Amino acid sequence: MRALIDSPKKETTIWRYCSGNTRGRQLVAAVLVVLWCLLSNATCETRQGQQAALASYRLARYQFGECRKMGAASLDPEAVAEISRLLATIQVQVDQENWRAMRKNIPHLAALIDDLNKRMKVWDADGDGLSNYAEYMLYGTSWKNVDSDGDGFLDRTEIFVYETDPLDYCALPLQASPEVTVRKKCQALEAVRARISAATGVEQKR
Repeated sequence: MRALIDSPKKETTIWRYCSGNTRGRQLVAAVLVVLWCLLSNATCETRQGQQAALASYRLARYQFGECRKMGAASLDPEAVAEISRLLATIQVQVDQENWRAMRKNIPHLAALIDDLNKRMKVWDADGDGLSNYAEYMLYGTSWKNVDSDGDGFLDRTEIFVYETDPLDYCALPLQASPEVTVRKKCQALEAVRARISAATGVEQKR
């Protein structure tokens, strides 16, 4: 009886079983491999999520910068102020690597900028028939001036009616009357008109 009491208890732990059993060791190795794969995938997905969030943030920041160049502050100063505050908040979260909070703010930021961008596509600040978006993004004309090159013809008229360059004051229709005050005269064109008038006796329209 005493021998039974004093004899050490047999260990029945999993580790004891595995360390002395070939199949057990194989099982432990397989479990460790699975755990490593899961952790690796989780880390990879986390990094991919962070990169995607950063890319979305940078795109939104760029789009907002373009909207500001198109005069967004004149269209909706409150929206511009709200977006600016949200961008500042997200930048702090980026600096602190607070990815969870950042990802929560990105959809709201994108929605605000998307709405502002849509309104820029229909807003015509100078009233020349071209939206601010079209003037800045498509034609390079001024959204503050109806006649960007100063030749006396509206930007929209030059683009869609006469098909002349709205940024070149020497590119204008010869037989059309100016729509607004001429701010720049093309000396080469004036010389041609003078020659035609001298040859025909008919004064050319300016």
